Amino acid sequence: MHLVKTIFLFVGCLIGTFAVQAQSTERTSAEQMPYFPGCTDYADNSEEKRDCSNQRLVNFLAEHLVYPEAAQKEGLEGTVYVGFEVAADGQVQNAKIIRDIGGGCGAAALDVINAMPRWEPARDAGEAVSVRLNLPVGFAFRTDKSADFQINWGRLTGTEVRKEQLESNIKRAVLVRDQDGNERPLVELIFAFEKGRRYYEEASSGRVNASLQKIIKKAKKGGVFTIIAVIQEEGERMNIERSFNVID
Repeated sequence: MHLVKTIFLFVGCLIGTFAVQAQSTERTSAEQMPYFPGCTDYADNSEEKRDCSNQRLVNFLAEHLVYPEAAQKEGLEGTVYVGFEVAADGQVQNAKIIRDIGGGCGAAALDVINAMPRWEPARDAGEAVSVRLNLPVGFAFRTDKSADFQINWGRLTGTEVRKEQLESNIKRAVLVRDQDGNERPLVELIFAFEKGRRYYEEASSGRVNASLQKIIKKAKKGGVFTIIAVIQEEGERMNIERSFNVID
């Protein structure tokens, strides 16, 4: 079984309700800070919209950041800090490396910043304004055999799900398959839902029972629903995870 190198990404520590930290040399604050796109269904200045923005930003990084081959060959890990401006029209511009770790990681971080779509701009007194921000992007890799397995539950695909889709799968079994398509028996099955500071989790012996159905009922738009399937691999328990952003 081959070993997979996995990138870990993070967006700093939460500052108030915003996950991106502001620089001190230019405009750093506004009555309403920028939102990553895709969260217009939520009210401005709401916790739900900020949570949605933060999650979509993390997802964008995870999908688009490339771990440079040079850094992988050197076993290079660390955090690159990039500053950028969200202009009054929402465009991302003037991205610069604040701190690099070498191995092409700085350039990779700049590439993902410059590839960002147009944000909802910051606002003061109802007017769109430009704000300068910092974003820490972490590069690390590990030996992770869990990447050799995949969770399948009904017809769920991608990283987004509607609550009605979760409910329609209640009578379906959660399956874990290896790279050859062989089904692996579950030792334990866990459903979790997280939104803001709220976190719910229930476990079963492998079936979608009444306890797990309670977590489905708690799922709401703007949160993250996670399936954790535990299997036995080479005498040890291994967690296989799959998460979905709840969009409706």
